[in-house]
Order: sequence, then C-alpha cells, then structure tokens
Amino acid sequence: MINKHSDKSVPKLKDVAAEANVSPTTASMVFTGKGRISEKTTTAVLETAERMGYIHPIRKPTRKSKIGRVALLMLIDKEWTFIWYFLNEMIARIELDLQKIGLNTVIIPVSHNEKDKVIYQKIINLECQAVFSIHFGNDSLFSRLENAEIPVILILNNNYQDKYFSICVDDFQGAYEGTRHLLNLGHTKIGFVDTSREDLPILSTDRYYGYRKALEEEKIEIQKDYLISCPSGLSSVNPDGNFQTLMKGSSPPTALFCLDDEIALQSWSSLTRIGYTIPGDISIIAPGDVLDYSKPYIPEITTMHIDMKYVGRLAVDMLNNRLSNSLNTVHVLKVKQQLLSRGSCRKCCSET
Repeated sequence: MINKHSDKSVPKLKDVAAEANVSPTTASMVFTGKGRISEKTTTAVLETAERMGYIHPIRKPTRKSKIGRVALLMLIDKEWTFIWYFLNEMIARIELDLQKIGLNTVIIPVSHNEKDKVIYQKIINLECQAVFSIHFGNDSLFSRLENAEIPVILILNNNYQDKYFSICVDDFQGAYEGTRHLLNLGHTKIGFVDTSREDLPILSTDRYYGYRKALEEEKIEIQKDYLISCPSGLSSVNPDGNFQTLMKGSSPPTALFCLDDEIALQSWSSLTRIGYTIPGDISIIAPGDVLDYSKPYIPEITTMHIDMKYVGRLAVDMLNNRLSNSLNTVHVLKVKQQLLSRGSCRKCCSET
C-alpha cells in the first residue's frame, strides 16, 4: 500500500521552483546545466533545493564513460590576471598528457565569492571524473567532491597539503637558495619585499622563512627596516614612498629578495622612478617566472625558475595513479626551483 502522506512530504521540482520564485523550466535547467541561467538564480535554486531536501535525479559522473572529463578550476579574479602567462605551459602539458590517457580538459572559471554549491553543480553537470584546482582553495568544496568519489588534485597551493593530494613548489627551499645566491655575491644587507596573497598565505610564509634561514646561517640579523610591503600591480597604491624610505635610511640594503617577479617588477619600477638603477645600485631576485620575458618592456629579472611543464606532468601522473587506485593515502610532491640568472644581481664590492 502506498503511503500518500509520505509521498507528499517529498519535495518535487515544481515545489523548489515555486519556493525560489522561478519557473519549473528554469529550475530544471539549473540542475541539468542547459540554457543560460544567471549565477544569482542558480544559487537561489540550489540553496532552496538543499533547504527543502530536494534531490534531483541527475546522472552521477562515471569513470566508465567513453569520454572522460577533468575539470580545471581557474580563478578569474582581477588580482590574479598576471598569472595567466605563467600557467599557460602547465595547462598545455596537462591537456596533452590527459589526452594520452583518454581524458579531456574542461576549464571552469571560478571567483572568490562564488558559492561552492554552484561550483560543485557545474562539475557534476559537466560529468567530470576528476578535478585539478590551480591556486584556488575551498576546503568544503574539495571535501564534498572527494566524498562523491571525484578525486581532487591541488596545484600550486600549499594551504591544504595535509588533507588533499597536492603538487606544490618548494617555496621555502627556493627562497633559501635565492637568498644564498645573493649572499654568495657578497651581499649581507638584503631586504625582503612582500605583498598580500590572500589565497596563498603559506606561500608568503614559506618564502620569508627560507630567506630568513639563509641569513641566520650567516649570523646576519633580520633588519625590520628591510622588510617592505608592496601592493600588487593592479593596486592604485603607489609604493614609491616605501622604497624612498628604505633607500634613504642610514644603512640601505644592497639587494632585495621579492616574493615573486610580479612584485619584483613593481619594486624595479619604483626604484627606477626615484633614481636608482638595477643592479648598479641594488640587486633584485625573485621566485617565479610569472612574467613574459619575451616582451621588450619587461626588465630582465633574475629568478628562481619554476618548471611549469614538469608541474603539469606530475599532476597528470598523480591523477592517473589515483584513478587506477594505486594511491590510497594523501601524497604531496614538491617541485624544486632553479636559479635563472638574467643580470639583475651583481657582486657586492662594498657595503660600507
């Protein structure tokens, strides 16, 4: 005998649509991924469905489908636009290596304020078998995906390496070796130029402590006056005054270790505007290679180079091992940085 009361208590699509103030057709398109539905409407429908306990009979992604898809979550927020060139080689390598094992790549743009429920639904609608998250971090989203048996690989994000499979850069060692390069050139007055990378707080911490360890080994005391903050390239704040104060001090630094070469470019520009030359007056080094050095307007900055093709290869290898169930516990691989001299560092003849 059918329990009519029980059946009525189960919410239907039309009930969700009415509660969210949309048509049943619009609500259906939200769940199927068909049509062009605004993010506001999508969020309203998904949150209403969750609140009412509605479960849409959508097909779960399967590893047995003929055409497998892997999602690449990519931040599209303005403060990260400078990073696209840096990621190109890695993305191309990921796409190439995934094709070799029968998987296609789907890039899903995401933003900081986007609800993880919305991102999750996009991944489900596209029937993705796995996810690469590049720089982007969202613990609740990653946990939800893993619980749905959709493996997640984090790339260039050290924040969650204790919980999720990750391909990281060894930022501590890279900063240490970069600072050692300056020390070997005779510099002992070495400043550190930082900036706010809200999504990657550990990146700044690791690079600072790598810099600090190299100085401490030489028994060089960290000078607070040498620690300077520089806004990112999209900021309207002019850092010239900070560099003016730094260089007009009683004992200015002869070299700067910058958080990355985007910040090194800002530092170079400020120092040039206030009358200093690189490397004549001050040397500069930074991790990364996030800039396009083929452009004539980009100065030649010595960097701790990150091999992004190699990062992409490792990411696909890790995913392939996960899909074949050969990895059962969380693995983290760290890529070493290599010195790439472009002439922005010189020997320090005298620091008197």
